[in-house]
Amino acid sequence: PSEKSFIRFLGGFDYMDFKDDIWEKPGYDKSHIDDATGRRKGRAFLYPVDALSANANLTYTYLWDIDEKNHFNFLVGTEYQYSRTLRGDGYENQDASAPITESNDWSNDPSVRTDEWGLVSLFGRINYNFKGKYFAEALLRTDGSSKFGENYKYGFFPAISAGWIISEEDFFSSSWLTFWKLKGSYGKTGNSNFQNYQTYSEYQRSNNGYNGEPYIYPIRRNNPNLRWESVTTVDVAMEFGMWNDRLTGEMGYYNKVTNDMLLYVTLQKSTGFGNWWDNVGSAFNRGIELRLQSRNIVGG
Repeated sequence: PSEKSFIRFLGGFDYMDFKDDIWEKPGYDKSHIDDATGRRKGRAFLYPVDALSANANLTYTYLWDIDEKNHFNFLVGTEYQYSRTLRGDGYENQDASAPITESNDWSNDPSVRTDEWGLVSLFGRINYNFKGKYFAEALLRTDGSSKFGENYKYGFFPAISAGWIISEEDFFSSSWLTFWKLKGSYGKTGNSNFQNYQTYSEYQRSNNGYNGEPYIYPIRRNNPNLRWESVTTVDVAMEFGMWNDRLTGEMGYYNKVTNDMLLYVTLQKSTGFGNWWDNVGSAFNRGIELRLQSRNIVGG
């Protein structure tokens, strides 16, 4: 028997600090004038952005060759992703003589919006190879995202596959079919591609309340059951090579089902709310695929 193992770490960090500076000199917008004097006014806007992202991936691989026929490949790992963006809003001057970055003058109350999310994953995989012609693989993966509700932050996504190279069998004999492989798989993946903070309630402030008093009111209801959209795929296929692989190809059937689709839907008016993100409906996609590749001229 032979044994090998190794650890692999990959990581990255990206940071950006930039500003969008807009200045419209007097006369650029002919409708932007002082009502009292008729003087044309300049206008300036400033949008600072502070963004960072980080990712890390750590895996441990163990190779185990029992003998010349049986080969195993074990892998376990974890992954982490993080993103944060701060966007400045409200830096403006409706009577500016220069860009805000030069005059450092704005006439209103600026604000900063934060867009932040994180993703953590744990996964494991087993590959098995027997005699170089029988193959099997099993994968287990768990992903957790801060985007989802407190009841469904984590998703579980398994996958299995198997393959058989028939052309490697002793009983196989053909003068024109040089490679023939059958394979099949079942797998489940998740989707978290939607806006942040959609699982939380959102409130807005208004200054036109009773007797001129400000008040806060909800504009989006919370959704603690917002969860992963999942895609389950089953496929079976055949790979082949003919005439010393001058003509190669693959033919297969697939069936893909999407459940808990993430959609931005409109609520009934009786709820008092407009739209929100929710898991709504399912979809399926199935079909047959055919791929052919020909090497008509092969040099010696």
